[in-house]
Amino acid sequence: MNCADGGIYSIHGAINHEYVIATDYVYNHIGYDYGFLPIVSDFYCSELVNYAWKEAGYDLRGGALP
Repeated sequence: MNCADGGIYSIHGAINHEYVIATDYVYNHIGYDYGFLPIVSDFYCSELVNYAWKEAGYDLRGGALP
């Protein structure tokens, strides 16, 4: 499956508490600027997801943070 197919993705090895951390991060950023172009003041495309999981201890580019 790729992004164009839609669907639900999960973080391999993440526990419930880490999902809560990532979700809380996203909810705390409701109303922030979000765009599809890389503008400094906006979250760019999937950056919000990356930042949320980084807050929970995961680097989506390479797995769990040390």
